[in-house]
Amino acid sequence: MYKMQIVKKSYGYVVINKDLDTHAHLPNYRGCISLINLIKKNVIIRDKYLRNAKYRLIPPSRKVG
Repeated sequence: MYKMQIVKKSYGYVVINKDLDTHAHLPNYRGCISLINLIKKNVIIRDKYLRNAKYRLIPPSRKVG
């Protein structure tokens, strides 16, 4: 699976995908954890904000099995 890192910034949090060198900004830590868990479980995300964050972390053309 992908290696993810959460970094605290003054304006919120950034989730970094270390394998693909991509990132997504989120307003709170709980959202970061939820997003990472949903990605690991390969769940279809209904929330538009989290879905867009997932596509920023894992672009559809770069998905790995």
